Amino acid sequence: TLWLIENTDMGNTLVDYQIRSLIEKSYIESNSLEHSQIQPASLEPKISDEVYFISTQESGVISPSMNRSVYEILHNNNAKKQKFNDKFELKKGFTYVFPLEEKLDLPENIRIESSSKSSSGRNFLYNRLIADYTPTFDEINPHYKLLKRDLWLMVQPFAFNVLVYPGLRLNQLRFIQGLDAKLSEEETQKVIKEKPILFQRINSENSEPAKHLISDGIQIHLDTIGRFTYGIFGLQAKLDNPNPIDL
Repeated sequence: TLWLIENTDMGNTLVDYQIRSLIEKSYIESNSLEHSQIQPASLEPKISDEVYFISTQESGVISPSMNRSVYEILHNNNAKKQKFNDKFELKKGFTYVFPLEEKLDLPENIRIESSSKSSSGRNFLYNRLIADYTPTFDEINPHYKLLKRDLWLMVQPFAFNVLVYPGLRLNQLRFIQGLDAKLSEEETQKVIKEKPILFQRINSENSEPAKHLISDGIQIHLDTIGRFTYGIFGLQAKLDNPNPIDL
């Protein structure tokens, strides 16, 4: 007799059609969800038309809590509330917290991880996801499941003042089913053997598969010589830039 035993430790990241299924079953709710918010393996939530803000120097940094809602945390930090219909300027030295338009009531076997969109990162716009009665940044674990929870995005401009608008998408949510959705070292080697992932430039027009170094994931080297970028290998923000960046 052949017995098939399911490995319950294995996990996976949900892809677009699975995310749509969560929406159809009302695990994810929004009054203005757009098709373009659903990416191949993530969902891009939208900031609403209100924001809470505090002076980072005077009040420090907001911390999530498993015993309080985000509203309570903001109230205890004397955060000011502002509604905006059009553009709103985020200024260096302040911490801003936006309610997101999406709400979640996920199954117990799905957790969420959040990260900045690359466009936010390029503008040195630091953001972190927080949620009601959840003690961690950038992760929502069903262990802390209570009611349908509101999602919030804490935003801090590090280098530039920026202009944001209602409905702007600054972060991305990945839905992870099971305990571990990360490939093991052996699985990573197998994928690379079937199809190389990293390539190294030979000249300005040609490249070849690079040597893959695996240590807690695939390691990527930085080109600190700038061989194909006219000697430029990094960018530094001008801290005296007077004009806010319109996102």
